Amino acid sequence: MNPTATITKNRITSIDFLRGTIMIIMALDHVRDYLFRESFYFDPLNLDKTTGAIFFTRWITHFCAPIFLLLTGTSAYLVGQRKSKKELSAFLVKRGVWLILLELIVTNFGWNFNIAFPMVFFITLWALGWSMILLGGLIYLQPKWILAISVILIAGHNLLDSIHVAGNTLPAFGWALLHDQQFFTWHGEQLLVGYPLIPFIAITPLGYCLGQLYTSSYDPKKRKKILLQLGGLAFLAFVLLRWSNVYGDPVKWTTQKDAFFTFLSFLDVNKYPGGVVQPPFHILYLPIGIDD
Repeated sequence: MNPTATITKNRITSIDFLRGTIMIIMALDHVRDYLFRESFYFDPLNLDKTTGAIFFTRWITHFCAPIFLLLTGTSAYLVGQRKSKKELSAFLVKRGVWLILLELIVTNFGWNFNIAFPMVFFITLWALGWSMILLGGLIYLQPKWILAISVILIAGHNLLDSIHVAGNTLPAFGWALLHDQQFFTWHGEQLLVGYPLIPFIAITPLGYCLGQLYTSSYDPKKRKKILLQLGGLAFLAFVLLRWSNVYGDPVKWTTQKDAFFTFLSFLDVNKYPGGVVQPPFHILYLPIGIDD
């Protein structure tokens, strides 16, 4: 091999920039959790106690998990340009299984620092792993069908918001894994289903469809135009749905003490599907003796 030879890697700057930005935003959320004293006592989105600055340090993280999931699908499409369908499917399934195991073992140990695992969290990597496994099967379909399935799950999942399975039972836990963020206890352990799979698993296949816009042969100007149009339509759809207070979120916006806090209420959509439950920090901090 020629020692002077160089290896060039084609990177897509916009994707790398977006991924890096989201990582910074996620770090901001964790810094607030560890350094802001009041994080131990109230939810940053609680409009009765929060401030505008604190509200936005939490609210902006609503974008983190969906964008990670979306870009995973986009990256999978680009990887698929160098692999066969069978190779890509096997890669996605194996990577998904590893992420699930990483979530249940390594990440949960990081939360607990206790090999007995008194608390088990089914959160980001759990949803990401299952989304990759699902995509590993969906890639055999035509792109239009992948897109249709993704849009139906993402746009229609709120139809399931009124369905709840009560109790600390296996059926309740199973439904929570699908679409109902909940806390459970099992033989003295606390279980938090933080990221129900519907609609999160549909975001990665949607990103896979988006990957078609990032192939080397695709016209950058056309891609930019399409992305601006899609972004504008998505923004408009959000405003109209949220303004209607009819569909799209189990938490309705309400008039607050002033216009600014009414605006915050308008923005304060539920980060997790399946209804309204207490935020995760309750389960994180109660074991160390801090009262709500």
